[in-house]
Amino acid sequence: MQRTHHAILFIRNNLGNSPYDLGYSIAADYNLVCHLLAKGIRPLRVDMLAARFHRGGPSERRHGQTLLEEHRVRCHYFPYKRWISPAVMGLKRVLQYFSRFPALRRLWRKRI
Repeated sequence: MQRTHHAILFIRNNLGNSPYDLGYSIAADYNLVCHLLAKGIRPLRVDMLAARFHRGGPSERRHGQTLLEEHRVRCHYFPYKRWISPAVMGLKRVLQYFSRFPALRRLWRKRI
């Protein structure tokens, strides 16, 4: 099943020589975005289709690992809001569970 997905284009000068932290096998892009936001680099939203993807990639197949890596990133960049990360992890687990049901997925998509 194809779905649209966000995509991010970066200005190369903002990235440095090795922008991705290879300590993250799944959340390296998430870490990069948080790092750039922490440096004060702000995103620009562009309303256009930039990417299509198929379900079942590494972040979906290894959902638990994805949640843990994202949690580490959030705790690193937002340490004063440590209570938010477990709440986000719990919400993502619930959404992942309910996404198994096609009728609920269709209902969710209609609300967006």
